[in-house]
Amino acid sequence: MELENSRQYADRRMFIPSLAVAGFAVTISAPMLSLLTVDIAASFNVPVGIASQLSTVNSTTEVIFALLMGAFAVRFRHKSLLLIGMMLVVVSALVGFFAPTLSIIQIAFILEGGGTVMVNVMSLTLIGEYLPNQKKAKAVSYIFAIVSLASLVGTPLIGVLTNYGGWRSVFMLLVLPIAVIGLVASLFSLPANMGKTKDAVHAKDYLKSFRQVLSNRSAASCLIGSIFSATGTASFGLFAIAFYREHFGASLDFTVAVMLAVYVTFIIASLSVGRVVNRFGAKTLTVGCILISGILSVLFFFAPSLEVALALNFTQAGLWAASGTAFNCLVLDQVPQSRGTMLSLRNVCGSIGAAISAALGGALLILFSYQAVGIAFGAVCVIAGIIYMFFTTDSTRCVNATQIES
Repeated sequence: MELENSRQYADRRMFIPSLAVAGFAVTISAPMLSLLTVDIAASFNVPVGIASQLSTVNSTTEVIFALLMGAFAVRFRHKSLLLIGMMLVVVSALVGFFAPTLSIIQIAFILEGGGTVMVNVMSLTLIGEYLPNQKKAKAVSYIFAIVSLASLVGTPLIGVLTNYGGWRSVFMLLVLPIAVIGLVASLFSLPANMGKTKDAVHAKDYLKSFRQVLSNRSAASCLIGSIFSATGTASFGLFAIAFYREHFGASLDFTVAVMLAVYVTFIIASLSVGRVVNRFGAKTLTVGCILISGILSVLFFFAPSLEVALALNFTQAGLWAASGTAFNCLVLDQVPQSRGTMLSLRNVCGSIGAAISAALGGALLILFSYQAVGIAFGAVCVIAGIIYMFFTTDSTRCVNATQIES
């Protein structure tokens, strides 16, 4: 009966498109913090250093909401949680547009950070619960690619709108309309009964969900590995752009073009790997791609010429995107009975790794050199690959093998 329901949901033509629109809506504002910090600081007559703490507030909120989602996923319908996340993004756009003070702007980014986590976690949870195994990988690749697409489209649009109507216009003319479209699409396209809810949930039910994840060796290894993986990749682009400018004398316009090209590489790689996961296995692709990506991260900072650096950069970016898509497929079915909690904790671990990445890279650059940064990032990627290789299990392949034998 459950498989029949899965197929019924999978055949709904707007299931994946509505999740994709929702993902696009919550990601389109991601470049805002890096692009508009100076403008926001000038508008409220505060130092850039103070305005930059909006990023800290946003990141902290995402970690808190990710932890809360581990519990909320046990009690509430998953579609309802996704819709609440979309509504938070809608409200954040309105608050951001009308905000009279920097403190109110902080509220906008708190709402945006919380909504983003809710939508991202619930999108993958719904895919894991309501799509048959053979369709999950492609669906995950679409969701993963949409993040890069939103950054690719959002970066130039934010610049154009800011030049046209100021930084507030980005909230009203870009974030708000797309968020409303995502909310409406999710409301009417996703079946009303998606995600089970219990009439009464006790503290032991929440603890049981977390215990099921943390006591499972493969699931816990995925979480630990994701910290190392994020440490080695989250800030690579930041230091790579700086390396282009300082080591090769590249212009700002050139590095912007490189960033946009990397986003295109992410999209192509994500969509491509989604079509071969079922053939080669999520674990195999995750391990292979993250290991090679780590090696290329080291070689990049030792590149003797700009041309070699570009070739290494684009190859590394494609492999990183491929490993990310494959890893999401690997995580999806680690603990099916506590999938929402698993994905929430995966989000928390990714955020922890991202925070370590920036701090580690900055410290090594101050104390040593770009080459030291590359070696460190490459090393932790290799550690992540080793953890995935020896301590995780590809549950999807196990399920498929069991079905074939039956």
